[in-house]
Amino acid sequence: MNRQDELDNNVVWSCAEHGMETYFKVKEFEKKFSQLKTIEKIDRAVGFIFSRNGFTNEAEDYCKDKGIACSEDEKWLGV
Repeated sequence: MNRQDELDNNVVWSCAEHGMETYFKVKEFEKKFSQLKTIEKIDRAVGFIFSRNGFTNEAEDYCKDKGIACSEDEKWLGV
């Protein structure tokens, strides 16, 4: 496995340090999360996106529709 494969396949959550999570960022997360589940042969899993600066309404609605957990509350990171 090359470095790009590692980056593409080891995404468990997406962190946005500068700006709100957008619909397009959430879609990219969903794609990478799907790849990870396929590679690891995982049938059921819940994706989680943490964004310190929150989510656009469109991104939050998309997460709800797709069953992707999302939060801007740091307590979910266990820190």
